[in-house]
Amino acid sequence: MTARIASNGKKIEPSIYKSTKKKEFKKINLQGKYFELVNNALYKVVNEQKGTAFKSKSDLYKFSGKTGTSQVKKITIKEREKEDFRKKEKKWKNRDHAIFVGYMPSKQPKYAVSVIVEHGGSGASVAAPIAKNIFDYLHKLKI
Repeated sequence: MTARIASNGKKIEPSIYKSTKKKEFKKINLQGKYFELVNNALYKVVNEQKGTAFKSKSDLYKFSGKTGTSQVKKITIKEREKEDFRKKEKKWKNRDHAIFVGYMPSKQPKYAVSVIVEHGGSGASVAAPIAKNIFDYLHKLKI
């Protein structure tokens, strides 16, 4: 789905190798203004200072994406109200899953990635840096 958003609605077929054949992709029936809105927001997540993945931004190229955290354990109101709740060290099985989906480069994307780190914690601090490492590698290869 990230590749579809990045391509403004083309039905992308995922692959793990580079094909020598030029592919034609059908378009999803959605207005372009919605893709522009979402792509602009995904760009800001990584490239603007208030974005949740700003710490993973690259100075060599632009990429876009979305951080996420999937809660694995119920958190009570009482726990949320504790001042040290977020700072408290949790057992591995109680840590949230860290998520990041993204694409690069931001304009005319060639690659899409989805990173899920089970019990990794925050998507911004754990999954987004992994995605950046993948994009760094791809950028270095210049493919």
